[in-house]
Amino acid sequence: TARWMKRYCQTVGRGNTVKALQHRYTVNDKTKISAWIKAHNMRNTGSWMDLQIHHPDIKLGLQDIGKIRMGCYWTAQRLAKAGLIPKMYIERCPFCNKNTPETIEHMLIECFRWNSIRHETTIFNIPRLYRTVTIDQSTNNQALNQCRNIMVGKLLGGGSKETRSLLAQSRNRYSPYMKELETGLFMNGIRVVQTLIFGRINICYVQCSAYSLKRENINTTLVFSDGYSYGTRKNTRLHWLKKPQ
Repeated sequence: TARWMKRYCQTVGRGNTVKALQHRYTVNDKTKISAWIKAHNMRNTGSWMDLQIHHPDIKLGLQDIGKIRMGCYWTAQRLAKAGLIPKMYIERCPFCNKNTPETIEHMLIECFRWNSIRHETTIFNIPRLYRTVTIDQSTNNQALNQCRNIMVGKLLGGGSKETRSLLAQSRNRYSPYMKELETGLFMNGIRVVQTLIFGRINICYVQCSAYSLKRENINTTLVFSDGYSYGTRKNTRLHWLKKPQ
């Protein structure tokens, strides 16, 4: 209505209502997944599900792309924050052993543990600048961070209409379709080593936790003391007492 347009639109004109609705939707959407998708210049739809039909041999790698896009992929940093692996991996990558957290950007572009697989899959889609320089999220160069995020979004498919329309067309290496497919090949290639390393870290972490708990139990003794008798029933009290160090 004219009243609504006068209130929410600065000037009455063609297209201002649509802009106001889009602005309201953007302001009200405060989820982390939506913010991550917006920062990487992606849309809510991708072609990774359709690619599974054409390429069943890399189905697991394409599913990992879907998990990344939906915010369900577990990196080392996320596992450490959840307490499933040691806290040291919040700021350290367990694969390249550098003092930088394993984020999606680090895994796809920077981690040199996957260089051999990256050279066979996504290397042609990553500029040399990002391959040779480790960029931290706290870097003051916001333009460089933004360009890297957009590039990661393209590696994950982007979700544009052009990406979906290329499913039935020729395979051009630099098309969005091939970028998403090569990223699926990359994710499929690192799955086994990732699982083995995470399993080894998890076993060591559980063993250390069990050892610490055992040491604590050794220093703790359980003492039963009889209380007063109330008729035929005897009251038993349970006390946890710490042994002196």
